[in-house]
Amino acid sequence: MPTFTDFCHYVADSLEAWLLDPDGYSRPDQHWMPITYICSPCIIDYTVYSKLETMESDTRFIADQCGLGQIINYSMKLNPSTLETDGNS
Repeated sequence: MPTFTDFCHYVADSLEAWLLDPDGYSRPDQHWMPITYICSPCIIDYTVYSKLETMESDTRFIADQCGLGQIINYSMKLNPSTLETDGNS
């Protein structure tokens, strides 16, 4: 019975062999593949990363970069108790 360490070596060795010679080895089980090989959004070369904590300033930056700063109203806020907008959207 293989140990957990043996299993980890098997997975790592299989991935390495396939990455070095994809035509010479069959594609490893998707459960052991690096997420970057099975995650479609990971294929995109993003130039801006945003997060909820800075959504207002991030939205302003993105809108300005796209030339939409004067068109988009990025001051909409949600009331945390009702999850309704404050009427400025």
